[in-house]
Amino acid sequence: MTAVTTATALKRVEIKPRYGNFIAGQFRPPVREQYFSNPSPVTGSQLCEIPRSTAEDVELALDAAHAAAPGWGKTSATERANLLNKVADRLEANLEKLATLETLDNGKPIRESTAADLPLAVDHFRYFAGAIRAQAALAAGDVASAVRWAEAQPAPVEQELLSGGWPGALVVAVAYDYEHVRIAPAQVWLAAGEHDRALAALDVQARVADAFHLGWLRTKVLALRALAYAGSGDPDAALRCLEAALDLAAPEGHVRLFAAEGAPMAGLLTRVRQRRAGVADAYLDDLIQACAPAHPDAGPLSGRELDVLRLIAAGCDNPEIGRRLFVAPSTVKTHVNRIFGKLGVVSRTQAVARARELELL
Repeated sequence: MTAVTTATALKRVEIKPRYGNFIAGQFRPPVREQYFSNPSPVTGSQLCEIPRSTAEDVELALDAAHAAAPGWGKTSATERANLLNKVADRLEANLEKLATLETLDNGKPIRESTAADLPLAVDHFRYFAGAIRAQAALAAGDVASAVRWAEAQPAPVEQELLSGGWPGALVVAVAYDYEHVRIAPAQVWLAAGEHDRALAALDVQARVADAFHLGWLRTKVLALRALAYAGSGDPDAALRCLEAALDLAAPEGHVRLFAAEGAPMAGLLTRVRQRRAGVADAYLDDLIQACAPAHPDAGPLSGRELDVLRLIAAGCDNPEIGRRLFVAPSTVKTHVNRIFGKLGVVSRTQAVARARELELL
């Protein structure tokens, strides 16, 4: 920035002389009332003072987070998605001011803040909102809606991440994005029966996990690979991946990582338990219970699901089943996934075998 543009920029934004820690919905001074100066590399003068936080401040933030967790946990996917979209809207509405602050704070060119950093932040919040809706659609059995979301997503940024061309802080932010939300497309392809597409997506994400030492993501990739291999007819590879995931997850006590995948995951975990018969494994037993596969007697197949199951047993693919039943292939996929969930299986072969055991065929 030149002296003229800097003066103009400073008039455009309002910067308070001192800020606190934002905890429980308000700015609070640090417990020890210590601050440090935040100089601007653009002007060389102090922009403001920032809290020099200590363990006491961290504890206050944790207390606030724990207090908010029960209420937040009860919010619906729609509410969460709407809130994230509202954040994106506010960022977009104040893009010029926020880009100016970004440049004054770290010295990068204003064109980069305006054309890259802030739009990327907006895109991330909108992506999070869409991913939440897609995962909720999967939970409700609406695979078609989730697939439409996945198909509409822009090209991922994995290759740019792995190339090493991104600033460190941005790498951390995007890596966190991958670890907690960008796994959603792989889940969509699994639910849609597109196992090759799921495996391809997971291969790239495994590279991200290894490059940035993201343990949760590495474990989740292995767990989802297990489902993909099981669905594509390779049970040995599926069990190898799942046992590797369990070895990584057990010391951390991860539960939701597996439980979120429901009945198909429970079926695979049960197979691992059978391989470890005679060996005490409370963690594995807890995971199987957490996945809570519906017992067939508790959730009988509907008449339409039985029609689909008979056609699966006859060797028909989804388009052929759709033609015979006069429904769309996306509707067939929904029925197939519900059948898998009720029978506690992850593939058509397993579904037919289990149905014959239960004398449904």
